[in-house]
Amino acid sequence: MARTFLVFLVVSVCLVFYSRLRDEASLSRDEGQGIGNAARLASDSSADRIAPADIPFDTRPVDRSNRLRLASYSDVLSEVTPAVVSVYPSRVVRIEQQRPGNRIEDLLRRYYGLGPGPSDGEPREEKLQVGLGSGVLVTADGLILTNNHVVTDERGNDADEILVRLHDDTEVLAELVGRDPKSDIALLKVEGTDFHHLRMADSDNLLVGDVVFAVGNPLGVGTTVTMGIVSATGRSNLNIISSVGQAYENFIQTDASINPGNSGGALVDTEGRLVGINTAILSGTGGNIGIGFAIPSRMARFILTSLLRSGSVPRGYLGVAIADLTPDLAEAFQLETTRGVLIQQVIEDLPADRAGLRAGDVIVALEEVSVNSVAELRLLIAETPPGTSVAVKALRKGLQKSFVVVLTDQDNPHAHPRQEDREMLQGVSLEVVTDKISSDKTTISMRRLTGYWSCR
Repeated sequence: MARTFLVFLVVSVCLVFYSRLRDEASLSRDEGQGIGNAARLASDSSADRIAPADIPFDTRPVDRSNRLRLASYSDVLSEVTPAVVSVYPSRVVRIEQQRPGNRIEDLLRRYYGLGPGPSDGEPREEKLQVGLGSGVLVTADGLILTNNHVVTDERGNDADEILVRLHDDTEVLAELVGRDPKSDIALLKVEGTDFHHLRMADSDNLLVGDVVFAVGNPLGVGTTVTMGIVSATGRSNLNIISSVGQAYENFIQTDASINPGNSGGALVDTEGRLVGINTAILSGTGGNIGIGFAIPSRMARFILTSLLRSGSVPRGYLGVAIADLTPDLAEAFQLETTRGVLIQQVIEDLPADRAGLRAGDVIVALEEVSVNSVAELRLLIAETPPGTSVAVKALRKGLQKSFVVVLTDQDNPHAHPRQEDREMLQGVSLEVVTDKISSDKTTISMRRLTGYWSCR
């Protein structure tokens, strides 16, 4: 009985042990098959993911006709760059060629005023390039706007020769039609017809945030386009044009990159129209830091037409000393706002005095245009021809009064222009005809007048 029970117990243990071994073997096979299936599925999935034939690959070029996407301005700028030129002014210097002398003779000449030493012959002349800048063709017959400081040396002397390199690398000599140091604008003329040129847009329509492009020849590397926005308008009192006593500043500020050599180049809008002439940068190192300035196209056009008419820029003159209204001044004169310009002094027998304006009056409008600062009033007066009658609104002891002022010439303020003389032949200057004038000057005058009208 005991033996039978022992045999039964051994058999049972063996069966249990065998069953457990079989289950573990089956589990191992299932796990191995599961890993193989997972690897195969992963492999299949990976194959599906990286199959080259299934990856989207768009070979179409960017749609440059869709301006709303702002993907490219190449179509606009391809019409702009041919109108921007490089300007190379030079001066002719005389070089004395002296033979080497001994040291004692050199000392005697230096300290005792002896005459010059022996020379090798006649002095020779040599052309030296005195600057590098850019310019913008604005008419088909070759009128070019640039900066005054591009075509003069550091002392303000005219260049003896101005070489212009066109977009196709053709080099031509340019004639200086005229220049205006007070606005830093110069006008050049190259001979030819059918030049590619830019349309001029009204810079007064610019708003902060408008996209603009600066085009020029920075550092002589060649025609270059940079992009930015209008950062501000009406920048004045920057002393950028500091070489003259009474300058006129009304700059467009932009972060489009401007560097040495860009002066005189174009600032254009997204339609490729000229809105400014690149002029200066604010920098502590001489390189661009995102603060550039351009002369507005409205001012440049006024200078251009004036130079074409007479070769100079006659400006209106009011005959007052003025100041911006500070909060303290506004309170002292019992004004509710600081908008307007305070007359500090009225110069005797000049237009303001003749019209009845007085010290203490506050000018608030000129020809129905509101005046908020000294800079605005100076620009409005300066861009009005001498002899013009202008309507001035001013506050006197809190009451608004109207005046009619006939402006005089800034360069000859005590002259008394007569309105009827201006209206007879506006834009034409008169002089006695001599034989010399009749033979060689008539064509020049007609060309200037023709150029003037073609720019309008």
